[in-house]
Amino acid sequence: MKYPGRIVGLDDNAFPANVGRTPWSVPRPFVLDTSAAAGLGYFPVTTYAQSLGAICDELSDASSGRDWCARFPVLASYPYDHFDYESEDALLAAL
Repeated sequence: MKYPGRIVGLDDNAFPANVGRTPWSVPRPFVLDTSAAAGLGYFPVTTYAQSLGAICDELSDASSGRDWCARFPVLASYPYDHFDYESEDALLAAL
């Protein structure tokens, strides 16, 4: 996504995180077992790395004219603010 910033690691291992939390923030380790799908004969036609660029392009396409909450209603239903930039800025300023 041509992200020009930098990733800043935090020393706080509390779960769930109050700052920097994402829908993918889960206790470690996270294991995805696809053996049942493979047992039914399913195998992906592409790899994660090969498909990721196109998926990110589609998800970040603002030309749809729809608010992100309308495009991702399940994500919008999560009980916390996904874009708490004020808390993130305050934390980074304190580092």
